[in-house]
Amino acid sequence: MAAPAMPAQPAGFGGVPVDAPIPVGARRGGKGRVVLLLLLLLLVGGGVAAVLVLKPFGVGEPAVPAGPPQVQFASNPPGVEIFDHGLFVGETPVLHTLEQKRPDHDLQIVTARRTFRTAVPAYDGPSWVYVAIPPEGVAKVGWAAIVTDPAGADVKVGGEAVGKTPLVYLGAPDSALELEVSTADVSARSSAKLAAEGVTVAVPLE
Repeated sequence: MAAPAMPAQPAGFGGVPVDAPIPVGARRGGKGRVVLLLLLLLLVGGGVAAVLVLKPFGVGEPAVPAGPPQVQFASNPPGVEIFDHGLFVGETPVLHTLEQKRPDHDLQIVTARRTFRTAVPAYDGPSWVYVAIPPEGVAKVGWAAIVTDPAGADVKVGGEAVGKTPLVYLGAPDSALELEVSTADVSARSSAKLAAEGVTVAVPLE
């Protein structure tokens, strides 16, 4: 008597019966893919977390640190040699970047035949020093520091533009200055008198 025929097994994907045993190699391959997928998810999640920790939402770029103070030297006549604390700065007009912060500028102002020495205040940020060479026979210089709040106002002396505040103006002692100080919105007039020991003139801008 012939054995009864076994019922046909339903075919799965690719013609493989759905209850056919999975080869050992295929099982390992499936596990490997799962592990790899988990590792990728962990890496991606870790990267996102690192971005959030290092640069959280709502925080802008850090401010660029301010550079060292700079001083713009100018003179009338030009071509005057400037030394600051014994360091040769250059011939006017010249822009001088301070290597280290100091409370003042210990200046030597050298022309073809004369040398003037004085100490004037130093300021944070950009500042200006203007030298009006005294006439022959005058051996010293006096100075006045013109300051405003805020800084950066244009300064004219006798109608001539000489720089921006804070500005130290040097010239013959006891010389009188007629000042015009202005911004884009406001201007003011003032006066000053140069002194060998120096004076500070605060010009209000209202």
